[in-house]
Amino acid sequence: MTPESQLPSPNNAQDFSDYEVVEEEEYSKTSETFSRRKNSEQLCPCTVTTVDDVVFMTLSLGLRHGLSWETQVDILKMMGSIFPSVNIPQSKSTYIKDLFNKDHDINYHIFCDECHSYIGKRENTSVTSMTCLTCNRELKATNPSNSFVTLSIESQLKTFLQDEKFVNNILTFRFTRQCSPGELSDVYDGQVYKNLSSNGGILSSKFNFSYNFFVDGVAYKKSNKSIWPIYLTVNELPYDERSKYLILAGVYFMSKDPNESYFLKPFVQEANKLSSEGITWIYQRQSVNSKVIPLCFVADSVARYQMLNMQSFHAYYGCTFCYQQAESVRGRPKFILGAPAELRTNASWMKDLCELSKTYAHETTLENRVYRGVKGSCNLFNLEYFSIEHVVVDYMHACLQGAVKTHMEFLIEACGSDSAEQVWTGLDNIRMGKEHVVKTIDDRIKLIQFNTASRKKIQLLSQMNKSWKASEFRSWLLFYAIPCLTGLLKEKYVAHLAMLSNAMHLLL
Repeated sequence: MTPESQLPSPNNAQDFSDYEVVEEEEYSKTSETFSRRKNSEQLCPCTVTTVDDVVFMTLSLGLRHGLSWETQVDILKMMGSIFPSVNIPQSKSTYIKDLFNKDHDINYHIFCDECHSYIGKRENTSVTSMTCLTCNRELKATNPSNSFVTLSIESQLKTFLQDEKFVNNILTFRFTRQCSPGELSDVYDGQVYKNLSSNGGILSSKFNFSYNFFVDGVAYKKSNKSIWPIYLTVNELPYDERSKYLILAGVYFMSKDPNESYFLKPFVQEANKLSSEGITWIYQRQSVNSKVIPLCFVADSVARYQMLNMQSFHAYYGCTFCYQQAESVRGRPKFILGAPAELRTNASWMKDLCELSKTYAHETTLENRVYRGVKGSCNLFNLEYFSIEHVVVDYMHACLQGAVKTHMEFLIEACGSDSAEQVWTGLDNIRMGKEHVVKTIDDRIKLIQFNTASRKKIQLLSQMNKSWKASEFRSWLLFYAIPCLTGLLKEKYVAHLAMLSNAMHLLL
């Protein structure tokens, strides 16, 4: 997805022809899927594939494989020569214009970069300035440093609801899937979903469905800026179908991280409208209404505390899940294992806010205006059907790029030290250091014919800290680690790692 600060203004067609949205070969990998658009002209009577489908399939290829604009245009030209009777974009300018026209319901939102107040949606492209009612500053409405983009969730869902496969899945899958009693295999087996689906709950109707939403920052290459997308997945689809119907709800592109006070406000407003008023669509020639509700919020530790308006995880009350208080160890806060702490709930969250406003509101500095990790209210507190208990652990960062990476770094750093003989065995010379150990493991990786279930062959272990992605840490944990380390690592440490590997296999 193109960063919003690099998008031309809506209805400003002359901007597109010479506009370089991103550098050649430097596509953001924020999302591999944009969203299917409204039906348009079919390529020919023998297929239901439309021109819009071709455009977005080309964009998807470009994002996945890092194709330049010229390469994508050449693909479109090839399709145009095969289907000359339809209007497939044949130039870069018409391609970009087709991607970012008004059919997508793209909205530009203005915020104050000083006081972080949300000013509003830029309704008219002729508006060049807006006033912040909080600090009375006059802001340029065309300045990308105080604006971000949202895309209509409703319009994207309506497009999906024209897809027969999508409709059949959301109406039947959760009711017909095979699951043994007591088995936890999907979101439907959780207590929250069961409560919403029973006793006349909102999800007891087959026409109502739910979604998980994700927020994360993605570093932008060759720049100090980052992209923050908000995207949604529909829970009622089969697991392997969910990534095919991703919904992009918003994009923020800036050098500074977004503030939840303005970034999440449009999302919460539309989400509450979807859960209260719903979407009206046609099913079997009858008009039906579907209420769509949020279920889980997934974010890494950095995005999570920012979107909940809480203190950083480095603080003494830095956990967003419970009230475990960190202790100072060598001048740094550390969480010490002990008795389980009280979990955060909506009720305790409200108590914290009340205590904060009553006792700490007079504090002049933001650092002191905090209570038990809570800095103030946030937009997610106003999100209907949502609770702080619906914030879940981010498996990718916590396990793969966290525990697995840290575990391997610890083992490798032990090489060549006094503790090497306590950890490693089966090497000709343990004292040769970590280069020798890593090379030995690399030689084993080269001999392994990877399983197709791992989806991706991993790079050598020597490249771990340079270029391993989360998928490679997953493959290492599930498939490579045990055969690569058996006979090199002492048996008890191999067994320890095998328990983590088996546990993650069960959870996945």
